Amino acid sequence: MTISSRDYRKAIHTINSLNNVYKSLDYDITLQMIDVLCWIAEKPGITVKDLMDRTNLSQSSISRNLTALGKWDRHSKPGMDLIEDVEDPVERRRRIYFLTKKGKRFIARMVGALYDVGADAVRVDSPTAQDHVDNTFRARMAGVNLPAQD
Repeated sequence: MTISSRDYRKAIHTINSLNNVYKSLDYDITLQMIDVLCWIAEKPGITVKDLMDRTNLSQSSISRNLTALGKWDRHSKPGMDLIEDVEDPVERRRRIYFLTKKGKRFIARMVGALYDVGADAVRVDSPTAQDHVDNTFRARMAGVNLPAQD
């Protein structure tokens, strides 16, 4: 398959647009972090084990990336604040991960850059950790047993 010069220029424009979104964070974001972030956006409530399976990264790499994407980095300095975690209501020893509002805005900007539209044109239907906690509380109050996650 050969792509046309027009498609090539459009692809380069998209790559540059995405790069500008990454630069806007005021943090150095790696492709591993983007990979982890996109899996959290795609599967809200994902676990470390699920991230390991989907990214083929080690547990230590996943932990390092989650820390950098969270509120505080591993040096106790402010992190990117794109994700947050909560205790899994089904398996209390496990943490599950969600996008923050800032993380949703960042994902919307990335998707907007891919489609050459503004972030306002993108709707991110991903629940935050607080949404999950609220829904879990309401379900428990209604007497609903929650199923174990995959």
